[in-house]
Amino acid sequence: MISPRLAVLFFATFAMGCTVASGGGTEESEHDQEPTEDGRETESVRPGVDCSNRRVATGYKSGSAFSIHIVDADGKPIEEATASMYARMQAAAAKSGVAIRVVSGFRTNAQQAALYDDYIHGRGNLAAKPGYSNHQSGHALDLNTSGAGVYSWLNAHADEYGFKRTVPSEIWHWEYWGAEVGGSCTSSAPPPPSSSGCYSNTLGREVVVNTCVQSKSDRKWYQCLAGNKWEIRWNVAAACVSEHPL
Repeated sequence: MISPRLAVLFFATFAMGCTVASGGGTEESEHDQEPTEDGRETESVRPGVDCSNRRVATGYKSGSAFSIHIVDADGKPIEEATASMYARMQAAAAKSGVAIRVVSGFRTNAQQAALYDDYIHGRGNLAAKPGYSNHQSGHALDLNTSGAGVYSWLNAHADEYGFKRTVPSEIWHWEYWGAEVGGSCTSSAPPPPSSSGCYSNTLGREVVVNTCVQSKSDRKWYQCLAGNKWEIRWNVAAACVSEHPL
């Protein structure tokens, strides 16, 4: 017979290992730490929603497949209705001086299967089975809650735009379960850059080739190459035409 003390300990341990997501059903916690950003990717990303590459994808909810429309937000794939409300929320935060960005959005079944395979073979973090992650439903976003003021702003205002934290152990995981947004997708991102320079997310503007910037995403130095490409400074032989530390 299990003693009352052991029973309480067992229940507490079991409860800590389970996570319930509100609104969209249950979902396993899929990270043990906040997703990190690669400065080479984030420097060239123009913040906002880009509707120019609207496409059909296969989403999943509770193991069942369905068709959804995907666009891009901050350079990441995201479901169209979720993107429409995210654009409004991002713009409102920007007026308060808070820069919200999407770190991870929609995942294909193949991407989820790869994460799950890494998990079950001890190569990666906890991941839901393919077809059972809310990242596959198009509703889930991992946001840059380590950014200045982002988490506190989301706690105070995200629910005004239909976004909620649904995984208690993950402050970066937010989901939109509001109503479908009427009308077509409206882009809020600036137009793409010219081939002769780069867009710097850290500086918030275009820069010329061989400009060197210390990225706010990982504090590493990157150098602009032609075609809106960034490379780690030490991998580029050309001298910096200008340097921009944090």
